[in-house]
Amino acid sequence: MAEQDEYSSKGSGYTLQCIDGLLLGVYNYTPMSASSYIPLPDFIEKKKAIINPQNSDQQCFKWAILAKHVSGNNKNQVAENYITHEEKYNFSGLTFPTKLHQNSMHGKKTQRHPIVIYADFEALLRKSDEKCGNNTKAIQKHEAMSYGFMVKANNDVSAELLEKFNIPTSPIIFRGDEDNQNVGEHFVKSIVDIAENIEKLLQTNIPITFTAEQQQEHN
Repeated sequence: MAEQDEYSSKGSGYTLQCIDGLLLGVYNYTPMSASSYIPLPDFIEKKKAIINPQNSDQQCFKWAILAKHVSGNNKNQVAENYITHEEKYNFSGLTFPTKLHQNSMHGKKTQRHPIVIYADFEALLRKSDEKCGNNTKAIQKHEAMSYGFMVKANNDVSAELLEKFNIPTSPIIFRGDEDNQNVGEHFVKSIVDIAENIEKLLQTNIPITFTAEQQQEHN
């Protein structure tokens, strides 16, 4: 009736005599929510870039985190191969299905590594006519010519330990030869050598140094 009044008030001169019928559409609304395993759409699945373990519960977030530790032919099936790794992380405080804002809560509980390596490459852009399939053509190729990296340890790691295990504390710069053939290989070898030394350092047990107050509380 409100539409009739509005229609008449526009001064058209027309009047409404009757209504032949009404059409009522009823739809079942199912709001989206977190759930258990859902197969990925084909266009996403084919990218092979999404972690999507097949589980029967609502702990999808947990299994996606643990997937990095699982290998073998059945690595996408959640079973004992996943459950054995549950103690590697602290999932307390999370609800399942996990809400989006809880992702950061889990990240804050993750133990920080005491040593980080920051690295950067410099490369030459070589012209290229290489074709990659029917629709893609590479016009440039990045050719590594030099690199630099810096090992940064937190304050809990003493300078004496870093020196003992031959871990550099100043920037390392490497420039390749004229052909630039050994830059990438040299980088990988250097990083692996340092990583092995860091692993040895982390296995070193250092006696705890108590303050006078801590010693009194301990006794």
